[in-house]
Amino acid sequence: MIRAMLNVENNQDISTFYKLIVFLKRKGEGYRPKKSKICTRQNIEFITEAPDDKYLMFKIVAVMGILGACRCEELCQMSLNNIEDLGNTLVVHIPDSKTRVSRTFTVITETYIDLYRKYLALRPAHVNHQRLFVKYTSNKCTIQPVGINIFGKMPTDIATFLKLPNSELYTGHCFRRTSASLLADSGANLCTIKRHGGWKSSSVAEGYLEDSLENKKRIGHILPNNCPSSNNSEIEHINSISSTASSSTSTISSCEVAFSQGIHITNCSNCTININISK
Repeated sequence: MIRAMLNVENNQDISTFYKLIVFLKRKGEGYRPKKSKICTRQNIEFITEAPDDKYLMFKIVAVMGILGACRCEELCQMSLNNIEDLGNTLVVHIPDSKTRVSRTFTVITETYIDLYRKYLALRPAHVNHQRLFVKYTSNKCTIQPVGINIFGKMPTDIATFLKLPNSELYTGHCFRRTSASLLADSGANLCTIKRHGGWKSSSVAEGYLEDSLENKKRIGHILPNNCPSSNNSEIEHINSISSTASSSTSTISSCEVAFSQGIHITNCSNCTININISK
């Protein structure tokens, strides 16, 4: 951020100031950014338990925010033109995002679709814009669109309704972090998480995999030393993989290897080949 600011404002490129870069990295050691708290699967029951007369719009925001891993600005700019109602499925397009990566997600739960249609039916006919979220109070919608600061406060209001401790720590980034965390807990890989959230950096998505409690539990069961004696299914699975790998190595002898025009390997399956070339 400092490098970009000085480059734009003062036309000064500090990327070659190596001592300064080392100094800043040393100063940043041990720093942990403050992150929003996330909702659990049990907390998401707010969508079905909260009364519609007060929290209908909150429910739709939670549905879109969690299922689509949406930022506050994406929720604020969400348009009716970006949503396709296919009867039993809602297809939502997010064309403009912070990373310039367009995304698409679906809503297939019947309860969520009914809530969306109920909210849409309350929308005044004379609204002169296409923004999805307009202000809602006491079963009535106005023509005024919801501002971005309101979306930032919604997770706190939801946490207050659920009587969660430290409700002020549920910030506007809560929906997006909750979506990625639930996806990581379900066993999704790094590529799926990056595609879902539109992240270009792998380090961000890896953070969700690293913090996933369910992922840690799966690793703990796979490791032989932590497996209970009464449950050997995971060990048997590992042994089957090892036996498959050993049997696959025996087929390498039948592979055709030619060095005249490169290396050609055929008739191989279920094997991994590592080639190290040193000059």
